[in-house]
Amino acid sequence: MRHVICGHVHVQRLFYRGAGRGLMAFEPSPGAVVPVPPHRHWVATIGSVGQPRDGRTSAAWAEAAGLPQAWGRRLLAGR
Repeated sequence: MRHVICGHVHVQRLFYRGAGRGLMAFEPSPGAVVPVPPHRHWVATIGSVGQPRDGRTSAAWAEAAGLPQAWGRRLLAGR
């Protein structure tokens, strides 16, 4: 497989397989297209909705869904 996408990991990251076969972190630039050359294998952890683990209370992805207020308070606290 050249592309693997994982969810519900609470951290958004992008990795590619390097020449030494290990995973290398890739830092995309905001607003820039991510190059995906055919010779590279990629793993994207797209995070999850809610319960951030990085302490940031701003939304990475957000949608009005009418969820319980307690869940919203948890998001505001960032844990």
